[in-house]
This record gives sequence, C-alpha cells and structure tokens, in this order.
Amino acid sequence: MKTTYRFEIYPNQHQSTEMSLSEMKMTEWFFKYCNIKFDKLFKVNYFLLESNEPIAGIDDFAKTILTDSVTEVLFSSESKNMDLVSYLAKRGFTEPVLCDISFKPGVTDNSAHAVLEAFKLIPDLKKYELNVASGECYFMQSADSLTDQAFEKVSYEKIANQLLQKVTIQRREALATNLRMQAPKIIEVVSTPDESTTIDLNIDNSSLLKLNTDNCWALSLDEIHFVREYFKTLDRSPTDVEMEIIAQSWSEHCKHKIFASHIEYSEGELPSHMKKLGNFEVKSLFKTYIRGATEKIKADRNLQWLISIFHDNAGIVRFDKNVDVCIKVETHNSPSALDPYGGALTGILGVNRDILGCGQGAKPIANTNVFCLAEDSFFKENNIKLHPKLKNPDRIAEGVHLGVQDGGNKSGVPTVNGAFVFDKDYVGKPLVFCGTIGVLPQTEHNSSTAEKRQQPGDYIVMSGGKIGKDGIHGATFSSMELNENAPASVVQIGDPITQKRLGDFLIEARKLNLFSSVTDNGAGGLSSSVGEMAGLTNGAIVDLERAPTKYPGLSPFELMVSESQERMTFSVPKEKIHQFLQLSEKRSVLSSVIGEFTNQGQLLVRYNGKVVADLNLHFLHESLRPMQLKAHIDQTSVEQSKKSHWLNGKVKDASASKDAKAQLLELMASPNVRSHEHLVRRYDHEVKAATLVKPFTGSEKIGRHAPTDAGVIWLYPHGGERDNAISVSCGIAPQISQHDAYEMAVWALDEAVRNSVCVGADPAEMVLIDNYCWPDPITSTKNPDGAHKLAQLVRASKAIYDLSVDYGMPFVSGKDSMKNDFMADDVKISVQPTLLVTAMGRVRSLNHITTSEAKTAGDLVYMIGPDQLTDFKKQLGLYKQLHQAISKGFVNSAHDVSEGGLAVSLTEKIMSTTLGLEIETNLDLFKESAGRIVVTINPNQQKEFTSLFATDCTFLGKVTDKAQLTIKNQFSVSNTETLAAYRIKSAGAI
Repeated sequence: MKTTYRFEIYPNQHQSTEMSLSEMKMTEWFFKYCNIKFDKLFKVNYFLLESNEPIAGIDDFAKTILTDSVTEVLFSSESKNMDLVSYLAKRGFTEPVLCDISFKPGVTDNSAHAVLEAFKLIPDLKKYELNVASGECYFMQSADSLTDQAFEKVSYEKIANQLLQKVTIQRREALATNLRMQAPKIIEVVSTPDESTTIDLNIDNSSLLKLNTDNCWALSLDEIHFVREYFKTLDRSPTDVEMEIIAQSWSEHCKHKIFASHIEYSEGELPSHMKKLGNFEVKSLFKTYIRGATEKIKADRNLQWLISIFHDNAGIVRFDKNVDVCIKVETHNSPSALDPYGGALTGILGVNRDILGCGQGAKPIANTNVFCLAEDSFFKENNIKLHPKLKNPDRIAEGVHLGVQDGGNKSGVPTVNGAFVFDKDYVGKPLVFCGTIGVLPQTEHNSSTAEKRQQPGDYIVMSGGKIGKDGIHGATFSSMELNENAPASVVQIGDPITQKRLGDFLIEARKLNLFSSVTDNGAGGLSSSVGEMAGLTNGAIVDLERAPTKYPGLSPFELMVSESQERMTFSVPKEKIHQFLQLSEKRSVLSSVIGEFTNQGQLLVRYNGKVVADLNLHFLHESLRPMQLKAHIDQTSVEQSKKSHWLNGKVKDASASKDAKAQLLELMASPNVRSHEHLVRRYDHEVKAATLVKPFTGSEKIGRHAPTDAGVIWLYPHGGERDNAISVSCGIAPQISQHDAYEMAVWALDEAVRNSVCVGADPAEMVLIDNYCWPDPITSTKNPDGAHKLAQLVRASKAIYDLSVDYGMPFVSGKDSMKNDFMADDVKISVQPTLLVTAMGRVRSLNHITTSEAKTAGDLVYMIGPDQLTDFKKQLGLYKQLHQAISKGFVNSAHDVSEGGLAVSLTEKIMSTTLGLEIETNLDLFKESAGRIVVTINPNQQKEFTSLFATDCTFLGKVTDKAQLTIKNQFSVSNTETLAAYRIKSAGAI
C-alpha cells in the first residue's frame, strides 16, 4: 500500500507579515492582465512524496531537504503541525482563497526530479521506492466577489497553463479543515494500449483526411496516397508505428519540403521600388540559393576552412589552429505559443544538443537568442480584443525570456548576443530563435572529430532522460498552422540540470573514444535520431521495450516519436559497451542499449519481440517526390496583401509629426529601439570567463547601458589560440517585407555582417546562418494568397544568394520554419515573412576589438557606407577597408546604423558616456537603410584613415566633452534625456 506525504514550505512566523516585493509585483501583474484587484496574494511551494511503505521520521528528512531552518517552516500532512487559517490571518487574510496548481500526468516536473534525487541521497531512505511531484499554492484575497469558476479562469489565464497544469480552488472553510492535506495523491498516468495497431488506408479521401487530422500526421492527401500505394506493393497495411515514423520523417519541420520543391516563379507588373527578377523555375530553393551559394563561394575562394556544412547537426569551420568552431540556430515557435516558458526552454536546450551532437560531440561555449513578439499595449491602445485562444502577448514575452534564461544559465553557457523585435503580427505565433556556438578539437584519436564513424554491428544506446508522453507529435504539429485544437502532448519541458550532466558525460566519453557516432533526440525522438543514423550504415533494429520510461503505459508509437528532452543517441562499438555504460553510471547518466545498427536497408522496430515497424530506408528518406508549386507576385497581389491584413481598419492613425528632438526621444523609447537591459542582464554573460564583448557597453561612471553590435568570445579558454576570438551577430528586418522581401533579406544579411565588422571581425573569414520563418506559402482554399507568399520566399532566397556570393561569405547551417499562422473561427493571423541571419567571424587580434561607444573627446566622427545599398561588391570593399582601418588601430569606436537611422546610432554612441557629439550634416537623420556604420577616429590619423576609402566616407563632426548630442542648426539633447527615454522600461515590463 503506497503512502503519500504532502509538504508545504512557508516563511516562518518571525518573517515580515507585509507583502514582499515579489508578492506586490505579482498583485500588480494580476491587475495588469485581468483588471481584478487582489489586495492580498501569497505564494508557497509544496511537494508530494510517495513511498511504497510508511517512512518513520519523514518530517525530519523533509525539513533537511526542503527548508531553510532560519527562514522557513514545514507544514506536513504527517504531523499537521500548523493552523493555516491563523497563519494567513497574521498576513492580513480574512477570506483567503487557495489556488492549488499542479502538473497534469506525464508533464516533466524538474523541481520534483531534483527533490527526488536529494531524498535518494539519504542512506536511511535508499530502501524505499520513492516518487515526487511538485506544486504551487497561491493564496488570494480580492475585494471583488468572485466565484470558484472565476478564480479558476483567472488562474488558467494568468499563472497556470491549462495544457500542462491542473488548478484546484479551495475556500477558507476547506483550508480550516486542512482538506488538501488529508488525502494527498500523486496521480498515475492513464495507460494507453501497449501494442501496435494496423491502419487501413483503403478508404475514401474524406476519411483519409480525418485520419490525418485525428493523428496529427500533417501529411498531404497526395502523400497519404503515396504511402497507400507503397504498402499495396508489400501486400499489407501500415502499422501505427510506421505511419508515425513516416509522418515525422516527411513533416515540413524535418523534411523541409517547401525548400526542396520545384517552384515556377512569375512576375507581373511590380511597384517601382521592387527589384525585377523575371520569370524562371527553381528546382530547390535550398540547393539553388543556399547550398548553391556556399558551393560557388567555396570553389571561387578555395576555402579550406569549411570543414562540415549542411549534413550534420551544425556547421563546422576552422577559424583557429587548435580547435574547430561549430554553430547552429534553431526555432521553437509553435511550442512557445502554447507554453512560452517550456517552449523556449526546450528551444535553447535543443540547440545546445545540436552542438553536443555535432561531429563526435562539441562543447557549447555561447548562446544567442532573438525573440519576435507582439506588445499587449498596442492592442489596448487601439481597443483591439484578441481571440480568446491567444495568450496575452506580455505573458508570452515573459515566458519565453525566462525559458531561455533558465536554459542557458543553468547549463553554464553564456548568452552573448540577441535581439527583441516587436510587431503586432507576432501575436498569433511568436518567433523564438535560439542559437549556440561550440568548439571541438580538430582531431582526436588520430581521426577527424567532424566525422561520424558508426558501423554495422554497433549498439544503439539512448542516454539522458526517460521517455514520456511529452513532445509526441512535436515535429508534425510544428509543420501546421497553430489552431484552437492544439494537443497538450506536443509540449515538452526541458531539464537543464539533467542535460548539463549528459553533456559533461558525452565530452568525457568522446575523449575516451567510447563511441563511434552521436546525434541528439530532437524533433521526432528516436524515429528521427535512429532513422537518420541508420542512413549511414543502411539499417537499424530497435527494441522499444528496452527504452526507459517515466511511467508505464506508453504505446510503441509513443515510445518511437516522443520528444521527451535531454536525450542523445549513441553508436557504441560492442567491445566498448561495458566501459561506456560504466562511465554513464559513474556520472549518474541513464544509458540503455535499445538496438543495433545493421546494413540490411531496413529500419526494423520491435516491441516485446513483435515487429511493429519494418520500413525500407530508401522509401523513408529518398522516395518522396518534390512538390510542384507556383509562385506569383505583381502589383495587385502586393496591394491585396496589405488590404487583407487582419487588422485592416482597426489601427488608429499615427500621431502628427514632431520636431526632430521629439522624434528622436520618441524613437529611443519605441519598442524596437529601447533598452531591454532589465531582461538581458538576467542572462549570464560571464560564465566560462571568455566573453570579451558583452551585450552592453559604456563608461564606468555612467554605467554600461548602451547596446553593442556583436558578442565576441575568446577561444583560448576553450583550447584555441591565445590571440584569437570569434564574433557572433545577427540581422533581422521583418518590417521591410511588406515593401519587398528581396530588400528585407538584403537588410537582414548586411546587418549581421556589418555588426560583426564593427567589433573587429574579418569579412574575409565570416560565415552565415539563415533562419526563415514564413507564413504558409502553399495556395489552398483557406490560404488563397499562398502564391504571393511563396513568391516572397523566392525573392528573399534569391537576395541572400546574390549578396552572400558578392560578399564571399558562405552559409554553413540554417533552418526554415513554415506555417507560422494562427487560425481560429474567422481569424487568421500570419507573421510577416521573417529572415534572421546570424554571422560568425574571426577576430584575429584581441588588441583590435572595437566597441560602439565614443571613447575620447576630440575624436572625429565619420560615416562609412552609401546612402542606399545597391552595389554589393563595392560594399564588401568598404567592409574590408574598414577592417583594415580597425586592424591598423585607426578606429576607436564603430556602431552600425539600423533602426531609427543615423540619429539613433549617434545617440547610442554617447548616451552611456560623459561625452557628446557635435554633428553638422544635411543627411536625413531618421532614414533607415542598410550598409552604414558610424566610426570615431583619432584626429592625428585622419589622413591615413581617409586614404583607405575612395568613396562613401562622410565626415560628420567630432566628439566633445559636453554630454549631449548637438545637430548644428537643428537641436541639442542631453545624454540624460536620451538615456532616460531609452531605459524607459528598465524597471519592469517587456
């Protein structure tokens, strides 16, 4: 008979009975979101401990693990040692209401996992079979008369996630009797059939489409027909496991079918500002414009430092004599729309695993992130009521930020670069970009660490976390638009502590040469990792019953496609398996042998000895025919895309024009310019002690509040050369998409490049990563403008090909995310076509790293770059000349011109210093264009500096010792004013 104990942790009676600062902020937060005034709000955590038999003295053990004896007390279901109503009365509660929040069955519970480990460390408890669950108690009191249903509704909307958590409401009477303590219980997961089933595809089309929707396959009708015909040749029907493997492998998220499709592109008459490309066919956007660009650049420049591109978990380059550097950027949009915290946490941990699974295993050394979000204030100001299925935009922003913060900080990886982008169209689906840079030795054990080396006969070993229902259908769900019927099972919650342990074990095992290959379990779980690795040996056998699970009752298909986090799949030679498993146990990492790689051409999956899937690998990975799509754009489609916008006619007109000073201060406080330092500072920039340029800069006296252009990571602490570093920067300009996606892509790529050039990176040793996030570009009855969106995708891809080839900068990795739309009832919200470009460059000397802020009064101010970026090769020449000037020590500061134009760039150079600028120019201060950088130089080196530039080097003025920006004959504004405007949100909201 199982016994379950409940432990609640409270501040002791000697602690202040006034609301803490965090509790006061929480009440403000509630009021902000739901307009209900809570005059009292108090939160405590609790844990349930389940044992196979009663435990003597359990309260003492629990106090040791769960409480700080100085500041906290434990209320236990075993001793019932506390009068809760009296306790709450001393804190001012007269009519308390309890909102008890706990995880639903099957959801990852990281706090419980940590507490369970702690209990198991106690010698006296080792003989017991223990389980732990965690929860939160919110004690509320409101002057408003609210029903239990109202409290529950508010709780789900504001502090709980209905997909993942359960809310229970209790009033004063129940609290007085300690009802919640009398029968605590850890809820068991409801079991599902533990055997495979056969699926009949010989049915009519409407029934096939219903099967497709019900099972979240995200296949097209033609694809289902193709599967049906294949199984007819085998004279049998597919199993549910086979259909799930096929759906995962062919999902847009994993197969990238749109980028592999054959596209017929055509143009009609275009607006005058749009570049004419003509009519043509593209066999594959990826092969033609992305890989095609890299192959051309590699051949033209004879690049020997491109080590591994496009076929591994990350791109690998040789920017150092001792170590290779790898980089990957991913998106986690759909999960973040459902559970912002869990989605973003999983996003950053997932891209960390991409690095761990790169080559023979790389060590993550730096993270980046970019969030594209909506702002709640925009909708309130315009009196726009959002669809009830949409989460509050500010709650999404807070959740995704906290998720990435926890993932990076708890994993010990510094966050060095990123951006916030705000636009109303991201309210339907936020975009969450997460990137990681890693290092690995160039060779180890006389072999290249960039190569996978698994052989037939090697064991398949799964290491890390256990399998649960979380993340089932994640890959296929992410291949569809977001709708109101999203299944709870697609959401995963990562565990950074478990993954840190797994990562450390992996690197140690690599150094000991204990495995031959490794990859991560990401989208599609074992189906993806084993399925892809099997392609290198031409076969695999998997025995699913050997896979460890979080709880009983998972069906075979759930075991195969679950995306439960913190798992890596290894290929281990048989002669090394004992040593591999020994090290795994020593490092407290769970590892299980679940199969064997073969060379039989089949992916064979068994469960308890019965074959549940037997798929030919060529059919699975090579047989799917490319889609045939049509893309068209003309003046009519451009205008129609604006007219059909979901907010057309609902947004208030912009305010009247202001004078230049007022415009500048308004810009400095605007969402896409203002500081997010209060959020970014929560990331750990310093861990690993190798971050040379962090997200903020400025003088010691004023404080480092001004933005930097790129992060710079020193390679020496990671095994690299002493005088060597790498930069990482990003570029993104979705606001330009409505004018022309070609220009949008040019702006994004150029911004990423010039940001890295600003800190001293060499444009001759720079690589790019592309991440597309697009609305659905396939024409259908519910998506009539698909051809226009597809044309935008073609134009953006052609643009980055043109620019990257002329810049000579290859792509080494990337990702696309299609179907970034929200659909419910009659509402359809699509993101603006968005391209994030990340640049990573080599910084050859630490002495010539440059930051953005002005350094010395008397320095001269120049702007490098044209009024309009049209000549790409000429622009590359400017960047090379500027790099030469930086390398010669002529440049004291450099900062790009982007959002807000020249005025904002000049302001950011001085606002966090005691210096000023005196500028004399007739240039448009607020014009935004690509390709421009503002620098300051020593006046004694003016001649040498200007001699490097034949054109596009414009003198603007000088640095002064008066802390203000002065634009002659226009206005002056003090640094105090501009910094205050810039930091307007520094104390609170997103």
